[in-house]
Amino acid sequence: MRGTVVRGTVMRGTGTRWRIAGVAILVLLLPVLGCGTRTGSVSGTVTFKGAPLSGGSVTFHGENGKLDSAAIGPDGKYTMAQAPLGPVKAAVVTVKPSAPPTLPGGKETPKKESKTEPVGRFVPIPPKYHEPQTAGLHYTITSGDQTIDIKLEP
Repeated sequence: MRGTVVRGTVMRGTGTRWRIAGVAILVLLLPVLGCGTRTGSVSGTVTFKGAPLSGGSVTFHGENGKLDSAAIGPDGKYTMAQAPLGPVKAAVVTVKPSAPPTLPGGKETPKKESKTEPVGRFVPIPPKYHEPQTAGLHYTITSGDQTIDIKLEP
């Protein structure tokens, strides 16, 4: 008789069960082991008319629907930790700071710090750069660290 003997009882087919269980576990772990969505780290400088853009944001839109955004610092630099891999289209937006609301009697409301408040001086850019379909900014992101400088023209 073939099989495993446990306390005088012959167990048949235990090897097959372990193989099936092993395959099932491997299939369940496959996405976790590296078949999921991967990203790259991108940094660079955004310029408009040859000068660093002093605020706003950059967004990379991947073909797979994944996207990531980064704030543009006062020196024109941005860093994006999880940019989608492969071909991407980029969009750049600058936001004009709004005037603080006023209270009755003409007094300004107390200023609160906000993480979404624009950084740097507002520089208007052509509206075509606001949308990835019209901006004309196409790049290829690879895994690992890379530099992509974005040059905007009027």
